[in-house]
Amino acid sequence: MFAQAGLLHYLGTPPSKMVDEREVMRLHDAALAVLAPQEAEDAAFRAGELTATYLLAHRIPKPFQRVMPFLPPWLRARLFLAAIRRHAWTFVGSGTVTFVPSHPVVVSIAGGPVRGTPTDAVLLAYYSGCFQELFRSLVHRATQAVVRREGEGFQPRVVFDLRWR
Repeated sequence: MFAQAGLLHYLGTPPSKMVDEREVMRLHDAALAVLAPQEAEDAAFRAGELTATYLLAHRIPKPFQRVMPFLPPWLRARLFLAAIRRHAWTFVGSGTVTFVPSHPVVVSIAGGPVRGTPTDAVLLAYYSGCFQELFRSLVHRATQAVVRREGEGFQPRVVFDLRWR
C-alpha cells in the first residue's frame, strides 16, 4: 500500500513532523487500490484509534487528562473541543472544521482531504476511529462516532455526531 502511494520511505523512517495532506490522500487512495473497501475502512479506523492513543500519550497534556474525569461530560466535551480547535489544522490540513459542543457533539469537516470521492470512506473511517477513541478517553467512555456526508459537488462535507449515554 505504501509502495502504491509512493510513500515506501515512511516504512523505514516514520515521519517525525506533520506530513502534507496530499500524502495522506495518496495513502487512502492506495488503500482502496490494494485492499477490499471494507478492509481499507477497517484498517483506517484502526489507524485512527492508534493516532488517538499516540495523541493521548504524547500530545495532550497529562494535567488536562487528569482533571477531565472530575468534570461532567458536557464540560469535558467543551474543554476538549476548545483545545483541539486551536490545533485543527493538524488533522484537516487546508480544510475547515467546525464544532457544536452539544449532545451529540457535532464535528463538521469540509475541504482539505474531504474530496467527495470514494476515498472519503477511508478518510471517514480514520476520523471516526480517532474521534471516537479520543472522546472515549477524555469525555465519556461510551462515545460512539456516527458519520454522515453532507453537501455535493464543490462543497463536500462530512459530519461526525459523537454520542454517549
